[in-house]
Amino acid sequence: MMTDDFQSESPSIITSGQMHVYENCADSHDGFEKNSSEKQLDDLIAQDFNKLSFHDRNAISEEMHGVSSLSPEETPEMVADAVHRLSLEIDDIGHKPAYNKSQQWNSNSSTMAIDCTQSIYNYNVDTLSVGTHSTYVNTLEFRLRFLRADLFDAKKAATRLVKFLEMVMELYGGNEELLRRPIGLNDLKTKEEKDYIKLGNHQLLPFRDRSGRRVIAMVPDVTKIPCVRLRCKVFFYLWFVASDNEETQKKGTVLVVWPRVPDNNVIGSRFIPEASAPFWWKSFIESVPVRTCAFHFCTKKGQFLKVAYGAIGAVLPKERIRIKIHTGNRTEISYQLLGYGIPVDLMPLTDSGNVKTKNLSQWLKVRRALEDNKNIGLNGISSSFLFNNIECPGLNDVIFRSGKNHMSHPGNVMFQGIIESKHDEHCAAHQDDKAVITWWVIEQVELKGGRFLEWNDHGLWSQILDRGHIRSKVSSCFRTFRRKLNAFKNSQQNDSSTSEFTHQDGNKRRKVIDGDICDVTSMALSYTASTINKSK
Repeated sequence: MMTDDFQSESPSIITSGQMHVYENCADSHDGFEKNSSEKQLDDLIAQDFNKLSFHDRNAISEEMHGVSSLSPEETPEMVADAVHRLSLEIDDIGHKPAYNKSQQWNSNSSTMAIDCTQSIYNYNVDTLSVGTHSTYVNTLEFRLRFLRADLFDAKKAATRLVKFLEMVMELYGGNEELLRRPIGLNDLKTKEEKDYIKLGNHQLLPFRDRSGRRVIAMVPDVTKIPCVRLRCKVFFYLWFVASDNEETQKKGTVLVVWPRVPDNNVIGSRFIPEASAPFWWKSFIESVPVRTCAFHFCTKKGQFLKVAYGAIGAVLPKERIRIKIHTGNRTEISYQLLGYGIPVDLMPLTDSGNVKTKNLSQWLKVRRALEDNKNIGLNGISSSFLFNNIECPGLNDVIFRSGKNHMSHPGNVMFQGIIESKHDEHCAAHQDDKAVITWWVIEQVELKGGRFLEWNDHGLWSQILDRGHIRSKVSSCFRTFRRKLNAFKNSQQNDSSTSEFTHQDGNKRRKVIDGDICDVTSMALSYTASTINKSK
């Protein structure tokens, strides 16, 4: 049974479970009409933008492109005041059955008393069974998620927090234990739920985008879509996990939806979402404890697109200004997403339309390890386990692991820029001076809040604590860059001196260094930039 709040908002349910372009919700969502077309949605987005000031429009556009963030600078005084106002706003909400239920276990007599010392993961099955903890709802860590999600608007954050608890009760069958502890992977209990999350239709990308936001990917098969309630339950867990990290709470997330539509588009043209889908997704977006900075919808042109436009306009009336719809073939869409700083090479979708599950399998392994009883005791998840094992590197972290995808990590791009800027000086320096330059590079990374990480035997990232080992890694990066740059120069000289001679087979040859194809374009740009800097 749905709660009273959910019943009051839910559209009437059609017996067949389907309808044409959200008939039941089209008339009730901010002027969005039936059978809406691409032009109509564009017009509505334009109207939404026109209601904003130039400053606000520009700020939202820059945040969507990953250039800046709307998240305010936090101070202890600001946080304390916001948490106090949040408690007052929650008290002013009349109907909040799930929240009231969560306070039954609160050992404090006042909801104004917030636990500032405990992590939400200190609240688990063991701590609840022995009665040492009451409810994670009253922890500072939990409440800050909602304040950051609504940019410290206490009233909006209070509404979101209350809706979150109602959503938990609705999706997880009224399990009241989840009003006292965080939801976990083990709370997906049925075989259908476990099988669905393993399919990979919903995934967190292993690295952040260029501005440090976590990217959430949806790649559903429109020919095999289960009930919307099951999808919401799995997606709700993923989104909650994304909000665990403070950097993600502040900078928000990016959602990329890339439905798998058959090439002939026959089945896709017949796709009609469930009648209750608008209600579920609207409730979902309004309750998740993390901000979504941008919604990217990627699809081929065709009949499916018409349904998609209707769905987006109906479900996300308040977020329309953050919607970008990308159409075309895979290459065209990929280039469009790159313009927003999204690492498209990590998208869990192959050229043939199959789902990549390698990163997902690793991620599930990580979550099981984090939530395993071996790592959770009466004091929550072991602090040493969390410190030594990192699921997703931060924006300025430098990671050491072979592979093209890892080199595109924002922290590595920043690090490579520092290496290149000091290359000439490092080459000309004596051994002692080389060490000084190496330590300077390490200091620059750490001043930006970055860490040096390596891949461990647990399938997680771990911070390198040995300073000597870090210095050795950085020195190796200098040597690697110098070797590749010299190889590039030699290849350029060889091409110039033997320009009159060609291979008899007419095929071009690629320069190979240490088993990897040298990126001639990037090397050329680096060498040119270096030459210009020297001339200056």
